[in-house]
Amino acid sequence: MKDAGFKTAVHFYNPNIHPLIEYRRRRKSVLMLAKILGLEIVDASPVNVHPGEFLGAADWRKGPAERCVSCYRMRLERTAAAAKLHGFDAFTTTLLVSNQQNRDAILNAGRDAAAQTEVQFLEADWRERQGKGGAMPSNFQPYRQQYCGCIMSEYERFSEGKQHLVPGEAGDEP
Repeated sequence: MKDAGFKTAVHFYNPNIHPLIEYRRRRKSVLMLAKILGLEIVDASPVNVHPGEFLGAADWRKGPAERCVSCYRMRLERTAAAAKLHGFDAFTTTLLVSNQQNRDAILNAGRDAAAQTEVQFLEADWRERQGKGGAMPSNFQPYRQQYCGCIMSEYERFSEGKQHLVPGEAGDEP
């Protein structure tokens, strides 16, 4: 986007990330990349996150699909508001890079946030760039998370019977 002449900035807002150390790892990685790429950072303060905000928005009795929709909406509403506050004409999300996310739900949440703020939502499809060499600067090795960030996703990712970072580690009792 920057190469295409867009004025770009990074807005990091993700109160779903659990535990706090995971949030800090991801935030640090994003801020490092922004610095390397010379991108402006807007509203990326460590104080803009509180897990209660996400926990209150997500209905834990429902499955991952419904929880994710709540998360997408909350995050994209905040991003659209930040775009408007800082005078941007449009906003988008890196969620649209992932093959693991519900693209239609993200697009719907983005469109709704755009309608609320009157800031355009860019519906780019960057999935084909996921995992491609050259997408990241050669001097940057990003932190690669193993789950979306929320406590339920962490549980689902690392629960018994799932693939783990260290084989035989999770769920094993002595």
